[in-house]
Amino acid sequence: MPKLSLESVARAICVSCGHKFHDGIAEGSFKETFLIEDAKGNRLALKVLKPGASPERSDREVDAMRRCSHPNIGALMVLAEFDHVGQKHTYLIEEFMDGGTLDDRLKAGQLDRTETLALGELLISAVGHIAEQRLVHRDLKPANIMFRKKGSEPVVVDFGIVRDLDKKSLTKTYLGMGPGTPFFAPPEQLNNEKNLIDWRADQFALGEVSKRCATEDPDRKTPA
Repeated sequence: MPKLSLESVARAICVSCGHKFHDGIAEGSFKETFLIEDAKGNRLALKVLKPGASPERSDREVDAMRRCSHPNIGALMVLAEFDHVGQKHTYLIEEFMDGGTLDDRLKAGQLDRTETLALGELLISAVGHIAEQRLVHRDLKPANIMFRKKGSEPVVVDFGIVRDLDKKSLTKTYLGMGPGTPFFAPPEQLNNEKNLIDWRADQFALGEVSKRCATEDPDRKTPA
């Protein structure tokens, strides 16, 4: 059986909801993201989960987004299932960030001291809020920090590998490497030392993000 295109699923969802489909935005391990527009002209991000993606992992992501209520954390607007060609697909609709990612901005070079400090202050507030919910984002990096518009405040997105400290870990203990992005995730996270992972993992990642803001070389290749 040929692989079903998630773009066709996204287009069908748009027809069903009265939205306009624009284009694909990104593809991750668990989902694909598309740019859509509602009847009022608001641009939104439609995320369709890939068939076979861990339902427990998806549930954790959705639960984390629902529990977080902070101006510098991306908001979940819709969570639903859609039946397409006899197969059910889970999808999310979130606000769309017109201003691109911090990773995009850093391709032009480092930020100045004032910009870096202002960015850091807002992200510290967001990370503190995440920690108050007993959550660990585990994937803070420039690609997961977006802006609603050019020059606006940063917004933390993508809770795809969030850790809930009050629930059983979904990462297999026998794995030699835990989920996360090298150069941003702390050693205990990448070494899958789950008993050592807490809010400090996000603190470590935020420190790396801040360092990258202040020292970025646009010619250096960095992980997404």
